[in-house]
Amino acid sequence: TNCTTSLSTTATNCTTSLSTTATNCTTSLSTTATNCTTSLSTTATNCITSLSTTATNCTTSLSTTATNCITSLSTTATNCTTSLSTTATNCTTPLSTNVTTCSRCGTYI
Repeated sequence: TNCTTSLSTTATNCTTSLSTTATNCTTSLSTTATNCTTSLSTTATNCITSLSTTATNCTTSLSTTATNCITSLSTTATNCTTSLSTTATNCTTPLSTNVTTCSRCGTYI
């Protein structure tokens, strides 16, 4: 499923290679957005959204779980990038209540 939408409540766009699940989405002025790209991984979620309540953006390679998010004017943001790692969470958000940044597994900034 590959989707692009504007002023919509939901948008889903996916690309995957040799993976069980992959969801890739891009949306503007929407409540939810999910954009994913994964290779040889079990799960991957990658999202970019603006003026939205939730945003999740992920890129992973040979990893079990990875979540990477970029959001603006949102309450929550999670941004992750990992390679050959089991878990990685890295977040960047402006004007947000919750911010979590993790460069790699076991490392928090």
